Amino acid sequence: MGKRILILGAGVGGIVSSNIFAKSIMKEHEVVLIDKNDTHIFRASYPYIMINVRKPHQIRAEISSLQKMGVKFVQAEVLGLDLSNLLVETDIGSFTYDYLIIALGAEEHSEKVPGLIETAFNLCDYESVLDLSQVLERFEQGHIITFISELPVIGTVAPYEIVFLLDSFFRRRKQRQNIELTLITPEEIPLQNSNPKVSNSIAADLKKRGINLLVNSQVVSLDPRANSIELQDGSIIVADIFIAIPPQQGPAVLKNSSLELDEGWVKVDPHTLKTNLENVYAVGDITAIRMPSNRDWAPKLGVFAHYQAEVVARNIALELAGKKPMFRYRGKAAGFVMATDISLGRIGSFDYFAIERPKVTLLRPTRLGHWVKMAFEKYWLTRWF
Repeated sequence: MGKRILILGAGVGGIVSSNIFAKSIMKEHEVVLIDKNDTHIFRASYPYIMINVRKPHQIRAEISSLQKMGVKFVQAEVLGLDLSNLLVETDIGSFTYDYLIIALGAEEHSEKVPGLIETAFNLCDYESVLDLSQVLERFEQGHIITFISELPVIGTVAPYEIVFLLDSFFRRRKQRQNIELTLITPEEIPLQNSNPKVSNSIAADLKKRGINLLVNSQVVSLDPRANSIELQDGSIIVADIFIAIPPQQGPAVLKNSSLELDEGWVKVDPHTLKTNLENVYAVGDITAIRMPSNRDWAPKLGVFAHYQAEVVARNIALELAGKKPMFRYRGKAAGFVMATDISLGRIGSFDYFAIERPKVTLLRPTRLGHWVKMAFEKYWLTRWF
């Protein structure tokens, strides 16, 4: 008798696992993907949308296209998890499952920082990014502040890409001398879940570009009338544009479930992504994985969601075929790119399960890095849909 595999969320983890199931399990089994949206947007390209280097149609794909592979797509919003009865409640009804993969990502809570909603552009919100791109086209002089509201930050390298791309954007328009750029982060050092060598290189690059960096700085509120930001130490900074990475946490639907949580994120076995419940897995930003070296949160990047989804999907496929699951998630990723200019990028690698300290590399900025980043965007939106 066939089994139903239910996948919640059509982000990176949901898309990858859907593809693998479509190619690796018998047709008697049913794969159902649920997401509240009908369109997948490649969020890693938001910083490029911000400066009008990419256009909206270039970073979108229709989720329903997965149906040609045999994946059933249901557009619905997940409202609750009745995991003791193997049920997922949505706004269009309930769905049963034999295997459940939770890939719902993070949930934004801009309201946790007073004044953020009224004052700042939200770099995690598609419509807000589009609005910001229009404002930047007309902006010629003033102060732009980008800030990380709290940790863990989703899209670990994104805040740094934002300020580097803004610097490049205004230099190309020969307006940089009229623009002040500031990055505010609660991290102790840039890219905190990295290592001192990488962090120092990022700090040096920011200084070279004339970008202000405030570390160990917690934003407590914004004042839309005064166009200012207040930090935990009581200092006030006035600016013309605020760009926020808002507070994020695990989705509210998890809170009343029987899943074991860690500060709102789903606890999983770090190598198999199994939760505390049988045949229930979690992948991507939603997972509570900490690095063994310092117990900090492991980086939350799409590349890690990709590898986690592969491990889960391939192990379930083996189990359905009557074989022993053999794949393990290693906490490694190579080939990700941090943009440092409109035409440059730093190719990097992560190994965050290293015992003594996370192993992170970031090569010097090159044009090759940029083209690797652009090639992956195209590959993702064509190969996986």
